[in-house]
Amino acid sequence: METGESSTDDAAEQRFNAYCHIRGWILDAILSAPAVRPGHVAAQLRAIVAEFDSLQSPTTMEASIEEVLHVRHIVKLASDLTRATAPIVPKKHVGSLQRGRKLTWAGLFTRYQSFLVQELETVSWNLYGERDLAKHIISFDDAVRARCTSNDRCYPFFDERGLTTRARAVLQSLEIDTENNDRT
Repeated sequence: METGESSTDDAAEQRFNAYCHIRGWILDAILSAPAVRPGHVAAQLRAIVAEFDSLQSPTTMEASIEEVLHVRHIVKLASDLTRATAPIVPKKHVGSLQRGRKLTWAGLFTRYQSFLVQELETVSWNLYGERDLAKHIISFDDAVRARCTSNDRCYPFFDERGLTTRARAVLQSLEIDTENNDRT
């Protein structure tokens, strides 16, 4: 009977080793995946925590970090998190916002952007009860998309040819100066 038990133990050990190998392969795949957002890195860290939890039981000692992570994983996580949380940088130089007291094109758009952000914060506060939440949510509405999508392939979003007119009209409707860099 001992040979039968021995072969059963060997088969069980082989299945367990195969299981551990697959788990390790899956964890390695998770940790090797590109993480471009902070949430991606958080998901990878949750996978590490889950692996630690699976290795520990009331009858075993605590798992050590060497059992789960390699130095290359830690280096990659640090690099991914640094990249994912880095501020977005402009791809274009904005230029001067004013010449003398007169607003430049960039000055008009900066003023319009300031209005749009405050408008978005107001909508977010009223809709969600949180001022900044709408800055992190993109809502798509078919009626808005149909009206605002450009048919010209040169303009990926709005038809930019009307942007200056629209900015001036909106700001002037609020009695905000669109020509001079004055507060009134």
